[in-house]
Amino acid sequence: MPLKVNIKTIGKRLQTHVTIKDGSKVVFKTTFGALILEHCLSGSGKYWVANFANSSHEDSGKTFIFSLPCGEQIFEGYTEGGFIQSFQFTDDDRLFAKYQYGLFELDFAGKLVERRAYLQKMLEEAGTDLIYSADWYLQEYDYSPEAMQKMCDAMDRAFNKLIHEYHGKTWGASALRVKGELLEKLGKDEEALQAYTDALYLNGKVGVKNKAKAIYRRLGIEQGTYQPTRLVKIFACENDISSNEQKQRQQQEREDFFLENAKRQRQQVLAERHREKYAKTHPPKVNKVMNRLLRALIVLSGIALVYLVLSGG
Repeated sequence: MPLKVNIKTIGKRLQTHVTIKDGSKVVFKTTFGALILEHCLSGSGKYWVANFANSSHEDSGKTFIFSLPCGEQIFEGYTEGGFIQSFQFTDDDRLFAKYQYGLFELDFAGKLVERRAYLQKMLEEAGTDLIYSADWYLQEYDYSPEAMQKMCDAMDRAFNKLIHEYHGKTWGASALRVKGELLEKLGKDEEALQAYTDALYLNGKVGVKNKAKAIYRRLGIEQGTYQPTRLVKIFACENDISSNEQKQRQQQEREDFFLENAKRQRQQVLAERHREKYAKTHPPKVNKVMNRLLRALIVLSGIALVYLVLSGG
């Protein structure tokens, strides 16, 4: 008989109770201080893996792997890669995790077996996660000039994708910061200064003011000589328009929701008033029957009384 996993969550306490049974025998039982997201039992019944949502408990956001025959915890922590959508085991108990970039194998220490394949896919996609994971990619390639140049190119692609995204200016400034820092490392101060100037135009708090000032001093030119490019000005303008449109849509959606909710509540109040009014003017059928019986009894009692009087009894 295959093992059966029973999951019980307590939302108010942000807890998950897990019981794994072999028939009526409990082979594994534990409680986590967070709500479960995804879990998977290996076909052999030897391993069980699960990851959890954020909470105030130490289990927050972690992945756990257990060996069921001995009830031993093999792994507790944060796995490599981004958000895991699901888990699956192969017939020979190899663990795979599904990410937004596809299915990748994880070892039982939470590490990607084919890390470079994952990083390459992330580089090609050039999404927002690449912006804050750039250092991970570069460390894997020892910050080689080739790797840094590839990342600069990827930051350009990421930047271009953000033009119509909500908070696009904030993300765009971060992408330009990464690009500028790498250009500095590559000895391309002029290009780095332009990237910093563009980043500051989008977000004055992006954290590159001092870096820009240092390059100005190195180049021996007056502060503020560099100006934002036409491209970044267009980006800012287009993103403001898109962001305002999104805000308006969200505001309209909220207003529609509250209006619809108010209508439902109004309908409920009117329906309740109608029921109360109807109940007053239309007694229940049971009450009607009882009233008829009562009236009949009164009539019969009157007839009986008259009979007694007339009979002298």
